[in-house]
Amino acid sequence: MSVDYTKAASPMGIELLSFIALSFIIAVTPGPSVVYVVSYSLRYGSKAGIVATLGINAGSIVAILVAAFGLSSLLEKYPDSIVLIQMLGSFYVIYLARAMWPRGRSANADEQSLTEKSYGNLFGNGFITSVLNPKDVLFYTAFIPTFIPQPVEGGSYQSRFLQLAFSYLAIGFITKCSFAVLSGYVKNLLDSRNSTRMNYVSSIMLVALGLFLVAKSMKSLFP
Repeated sequence: MSVDYTKAASPMGIELLSFIALSFIIAVTPGPSVVYVVSYSLRYGSKAGIVATLGINAGSIVAILVAAFGLSSLLEKYPDSIVLIQMLGSFYVIYLARAMWPRGRSANADEQSLTEKSYGNLFGNGFITSVLNPKDVLFYTAFIPTFIPQPVEGGSYQSRFLQLAFSYLAIGFITKCSFAVLSGYVKNLLDSRNSTRMNYVSSIMLVALGLFLVAKSMKSLFP
């Protein structure tokens, strides 16, 4: 039986491989979501980072659905609303950093304080910070269509869009969980004194992230 090498090397196959490779590169490049996950993992352990990742991905699902069904055009018509929502998200990150700042408790006390309710809060915080980043919608709108062969329209387009978007989401989930596990491992290597110092580091990381996002939003408002 002969193999159709022309079909095997089809543009769709090349585009898919390019998409996976580029998605992986973007995912492993430290960005706001990675900093967020690492900061919680350094403070509370790997499980906390993974729960935060689940929350971030849940928010990303909202962005994917909005981008897939064309509602992103509303954001494009009102660009200032994007900046204002993102700025709100930036201040929320700073608020979370303040809440994480050590208050004389040991690292063990911090670990024990993570109840099921606390993990629920971590998931919710990840979800909120993701939803309050509407530029995710524009990212999916600009990034995914470049890997969809033309002409494709209607339900077929949306189907392929969702397949690629959720593939990207899965790659991002795996890489962020890897960062969470690695950061949790680093936390476990430290003694209690250094762990307390690391708690300050994780809080400072979130503050820096929030200030970076605020500055980025201000730059968009006042170029």
